[in-house]
Amino acid sequence: MKNFAKFAALFLVLMTLVILVACGGGNTEAPTDLATAPATEADATVSPDTVAPETLPPETQDSETIAPETNESVTDAPETSEPATSEPETEAPDEPVPEEAPDNNRVLTFFDTPKNEELFTNKQTALEIVADENGAPVLKLSTSGSGNFRDPYAKLNYAAYMDYAGLSPMAWNDCAYAVVSLKVENVKNTKFEIVVYANDGEKSVQSRGTASYSKTSTDWQTVLVPIVELQRDGVTVEDVRIDFVDSAGGEGETVYIRSISFTSDKMEAFELTGKQLIKPQYATVTIPGLTEEYKFLHITDTHVSAFSEEDRKAWTTTRYNYNVARRNSFAAEGLLAEERFPALFDYADEIGASGMFLTGDLIDFPSEKNIALLYENATRTQAKPIFCLGNHDWNFADDYMTQNAVLTYMPRFAELTGGDPQISVAEYDAFIVVAIDNSSDVVTDATVQKFLALYEKNKPIILLLHVPLHADTLAPDVKKAWGGRNITMGPGAMGSDWGSVQQFYNAVCVAEDTPVVAVFAGHVHFNHEDVFPNGVPQYVTSTGYTGDCRVVTVKGEEAGA
Repeated sequence: MKNFAKFAALFLVLMTLVILVACGGGNTEAPTDLATAPATEADATVSPDTVAPETLPPETQDSETIAPETNESVTDAPETSEPATSEPETEAPDEPVPEEAPDNNRVLTFFDTPKNEELFTNKQTALEIVADENGAPVLKLSTSGSGNFRDPYAKLNYAAYMDYAGLSPMAWNDCAYAVVSLKVENVKNTKFEIVVYANDGEKSVQSRGTASYSKTSTDWQTVLVPIVELQRDGVTVEDVRIDFVDSAGGEGETVYIRSISFTSDKMEAFELTGKQLIKPQYATVTIPGLTEEYKFLHITDTHVSAFSEEDRKAWTTTRYNYNVARRNSFAAEGLLAEERFPALFDYADEIGASGMFLTGDLIDFPSEKNIALLYENATRTQAKPIFCLGNHDWNFADDYMTQNAVLTYMPRFAELTGGDPQISVAEYDAFIVVAIDNSSDVVTDATVQKFLALYEKNKPIILLLHVPLHADTLAPDVKKAWGGRNITMGPGAMGSDWGSVQQFYNAVCVAEDTPVVAVFAGHVHFNHEDVFPNGVPQYVTSTGYTGDCRVVTVKGEEAGA
């Protein structure tokens, strides 16, 4: 009996081992403390990206399970102590930069983006991006709100705007001028202001500029805004404020802005306005038998009015004040005469001119700086200058046409006149260019004789004068422009007894056998073309300080002419 009991106990142990092995699914590693730690729902760990397989009753559970949402067989769980986790979420890509975004950090254009709400700060201003007539986005600013509309504006976080466009902010020193393309509706005041802001590391700095626009124009217009320049090396612009109207009268005063371009160069700013820096007229002089073609640039009456601190110290207060007024009077389209002056000489090289006809009043008074500018520009080009004096080149207003002016200032031009201020000659193979001083409204008898002696060369003469010769078709326009005065030289201008002037006038304008083929002059400040009684043409060219000049082609007769 005892042996049977021992056999029965041994049999139960063996059966228990068989059952345990069968339930382990081939896993020989026995569960830890299986009897005392049964699995519960609280102990189950489920990956957030998966669904736990449905638990089967013990009698039907297979040793092989199927991973949810796949057909792959999973036999063993990976040996890891960390619970399964989901893949990291990917960040949404940045908003693509529109094609209309700026591609130059000195040209501010506008485009529609949700970020505009963060980038713009407004005061009494409704702001939106709209399409212009060509479908391009433009900034629309309108006065809005109620009460006092003084100083409505829109302020742009320029640095952030450039960063969004993938550009670095421009240097503070690059924004001395702003050129604004704009169109207006229903505006009552025409003041437009740009303010730029920066921080130089020690304090916030700002600079501003103001200009006016036409409130009656319905077209796009370009406004040049000079900004007060404050040098801050290494500093970049942070913000740009746009004051589009001044003290608005009410709601709805609207300005559309297509672009704002910044530059540190005044000439570049002027060119960005789309205005003509150089405004040439044209003339052709035909010389029979001439086989080579020549080109000249006629420049006159630039009235450069520059002066240095040394000049100023040498002047009386009266002379200084007068010359400052003259300087301002010869500013055209925002450019001083001395600022446009070099561009005229550059143009001579640009067109490949053989020479330049310089017919006086290139400077408005003989300051040291003016004379230096004249020589610097007249001698730096490939085109050879041929020069005659004007009445302002060698005179100050308070020392006008005096013996002192003759002795002191006239000799300063000797290098340009070839040593003789009364007559200068440039000889070419088939013709001669002669420049004669008539800046005092006379031609001396000695000068006339020198001129007539040139006839012996038996070559056609192109004649340069400052004061044009009288023509019946020119006189009425001159009187209209100059308060009834005929400031030409000749009959009707100088009276009946005009001595050597009459001899000179007759030799050029009346004599049928004159070698003169054309006359070029200035002085009256407008363009005009005339023909003298003997058929010689006269070309009067307008003011160089406005960019006017004349391109002169000298060539032979065309075949069949």
